Amino acid sequence: MTDIREIVDVPCIIRPETCYCGGTLKPLGSGPFFVRLDGERVNLRTILYYCKKCDLSIRGLDYNDPMVLTHYELALYTDPKQEEYWRERRRIFFEWFYQMSCRHLGRQPTEVLDFGCSYGHLLDVFADKGAHTLGIEVSPQMILKIKKEGRHQVSPSLQEADIDDASLDIIIAIDSIYCCGQSDPTDLLASFSRKLRPGGILITRTTNRNLVHRLYTLRWHLFHGRWKLPAPIPYHVCGDAMFNFSERALVSRYAAAGLTGVTAYRWEKKRKRLMEYIRDVGMVVMYYASVKKIDLCPGLVLVARKSVG
Repeated sequence: MTDIREIVDVPCIIRPETCYCGGTLKPLGSGPFFVRLDGERVNLRTILYYCKKCDLSIRGLDYNDPMVLTHYELALYTDPKQEEYWRERRRIFFEWFYQMSCRHLGRQPTEVLDFGCSYGHLLDVFADKGAHTLGIEVSPQMILKIKKEGRHQVSPSLQEADIDDASLDIIIAIDSIYCCGQSDPTDLLASFSRKLRPGGILITRTTNRNLVHRLYTLRWHLFHGRWKLPAPIPYHVCGDAMFNFSERALVSRYAAAGLTGVTAYRWEKKRKRLMEYIRDVGMVVMYYASVKKIDLCPGLVLVARKSVG
């Protein structure tokens, strides 16, 4: 297997000074982030910073940089050859997502936005039930695909979508609210709130790896004794998110954006291998056995409502 070249000195690798909440950010670990440079796939060595005050971790990377945006052209979840694989893999999850969203809304939705819609498969589920569907997607090849099919409206950003305020029943953001450049994620959540009708709901599925990163870092330091260096974290552990939220980190930002009545789901209904099932059961048991202090859930789904009046 050919080694992938690692880059450490490019302008898009940044050092955030303080957290958006005003808390101190401390280096937690270093993780790779793959991009295209001069036609070659390379890894950027990025640092993950952690804020103890609000329990948020931030990757030191400018997600608005053109080099960083090439990541989404290389990712498996935007590969046209992988579309049918992802359609089948997420079919049960998306059906569960639809049923859950209708239950919280109290009716079938008529206007739905998927922020980070990828292939548009979740939008297909809502459109099949009669909803008017809109998507936001940063990948140019996914935008072209969805526009060619002509079933959903799609735009590269919320600003360019030109959506009226108070016009949407549901906004969904699955592993995508870290796609807000260098701004406080609260700003993006507030934008979502403005687009929702009174009583409308926002559903986010976020990467919840803060405690995993901290435990991984602690183990590396204990074995290597190099306490002043950020621990190297492999890609399958650190992922590609700019932000990693715990429930506490995200709920506080929901409230600041005017979204209330948060319901959390730690058990996603989807197809799982036996070992994945055992792992997820163990994480849920550990969470409640520790009185909600040990939260290793890999995916956190939160539902909140825009207040009426």
